[in-house]
Amino acid sequence: MRSKKADDYWRKISEDSAPLRLNRVDFDNLAGVGKGTFSFSSTINVVCGKNGLGKSTLLKSIYLTLSGNPHDLYPETVSRLDGSEFNVKLMDEGKSLEVGYPNTGAPTSVIYLDPSELCQVSLESLRREKNLDEIMEQHEFFKVDESSLTEIRRILGRSYKEIEVMEIDDLGSYKVTPFFRVTLNQNTYDSREMALGEFSVLFLWWLLWKRIETPHIVLIEEPENFLTPQAQRYLTDYLALVALKSKLWILLSTHSEHVIENVGVPSTSVVVENEIDGSVIVKNPRHKLEVLEHLGLDPKKRGLILVEDLAGKIVFEQACIYFGSFLLNDYEVIKSDGSGAMRSVLQNFPHDSKCIECVGVFDGDERGKVDTSQIKNSHFLPGDRAPEAEFRDLIREAPGACASALRVSEARLIEKLSLVTGQDHHDWLDNLGRSLGADCNSMVRDLSQVWIETKRDDFYALISELDPTVKQERLTPEIVEEHPSRIVGYIDALNFDRGFGFVTSDEGERYFLHFSNVNHLKRDLLAVSKRVSFIAEKTDKPLDSVGSIEFE
Repeated sequence: MRSKKADDYWRKISEDSAPLRLNRVDFDNLAGVGKGTFSFSSTINVVCGKNGLGKSTLLKSIYLTLSGNPHDLYPETVSRLDGSEFNVKLMDEGKSLEVGYPNTGAPTSVIYLDPSELCQVSLESLRREKNLDEIMEQHEFFKVDESSLTEIRRILGRSYKEIEVMEIDDLGSYKVTPFFRVTLNQNTYDSREMALGEFSVLFLWWLLWKRIETPHIVLIEEPENFLTPQAQRYLTDYLALVALKSKLWILLSTHSEHVIENVGVPSTSVVVENEIDGSVIVKNPRHKLEVLEHLGLDPKKRGLILVEDLAGKIVFEQACIYFGSFLLNDYEVIKSDGSGAMRSVLQNFPHDSKCIECVGVFDGDERGKVDTSQIKNSHFLPGDRAPEAEFRDLIREAPGACASALRVSEARLIEKLSLVTGQDHHDWLDNLGRSLGADCNSMVRDLSQVWIETKRDDFYALISELDPTVKQERLTPEIVEEHPSRIVGYIDALNFDRGFGFVTSDEGERYFLHFSNVNHLKRDLLAVSKRVSFIAEKTDKPLDSVGSIEFE
């Protein structure tokens, strides 16, 4: 597949619905895993997470439930399923079905593949068989077609002249074992001399291209094992081609960021350990960062966000945190030496760079002064003045809220404000801080919270323009009205310094949690991954709020 052709396959995958596909998996009391839900929306889906969290158990449980386990396979997984509730919802030719374990009805067309185990066992059988030459005389090689040869060359990065395969019956543990012979650069060698990576790609090609010709659900364990990053990407492209050709619905388990990047974050589920009770949480990430952090990988920065000064930096960062944006993970926020320096950098930066982006967030008083047609990627903080000037009016208009944020009495704040009246906006905040015995940077951070609350829509417009994922957080009134009286979910982020966090419901919706909604005596119970139930409170914020929270 050429790269453009691969893009075309993935586009078709996003539009295509396999005739036989999973929609949802619900489980409870699954030994070693606990309770959770998977939802699927694409033809190719991924489940990832750290080792030991039950990804293999979940894939095998799906297989055992749908197949009815005709050959008494995977006894360890069967023992985990006993006593559990495990239900699979699927579509078969437009018809909705639900299958629970144990399956007493007709089996579904499903295949479970663990390429690492399959390939190692097959290679050992081939290498150990003393009479292989005699066995081969009873079978014939057939040539791999030119189209498949092209795909295999691309995945492995090798210029094979010819690939042949022989299907040997009843060799070792399997009914049929493929035996490959390849010609590369005038040299011919067979499976016994292959490395595991080469053999695993050929083995997967044989299984998916030659052995499955009708719609199936295919569950594959970590297909990236033994392969280079480039081969992992190309193999995933190939899976997209096979899924379209044979009308397959595919679920992969993986640790590979390259596989996830190809399949896409919207088609990825992350299995997370609940540190409180040892069970797992299944979450659908909004951003690649949520995937990488659970794989123990550091995300790469996409670029730089320039601001005029330290006050602008603090305000912008607080707005990102408030709206749950991933901008601070994707970009480095750098304070410049004023607006003139920002203009110079942005005007001369090569904005067609594919490696790094450069974005400017000017103070509000630069709005109308910066020619956005000439200076690309220019944005502005709310208002029409520098943040320090906005803070001065903010204190006058909302002294109670500002005093509470600064943790001083309203009377004391008003008294100290009178001492700095008339001073330049760059000086008055420093002097006010000294009068109150407070650090200026801490004051900017505290007052930013009040300013963001006051100008919530304006800040939301700025952040959502830079990070469209925050737009997905807004719940429509219709969805909110459909929520049950209490919603169950888990805490997925906390900022103890600022007194807020985020809660994700079991349905995947995200809510804003302010500590003021938590009984003072219960605040010590707040912890990431903690299970909670709550009432959703409709607000005019992009995120609906958590109210009346209880700990499960």
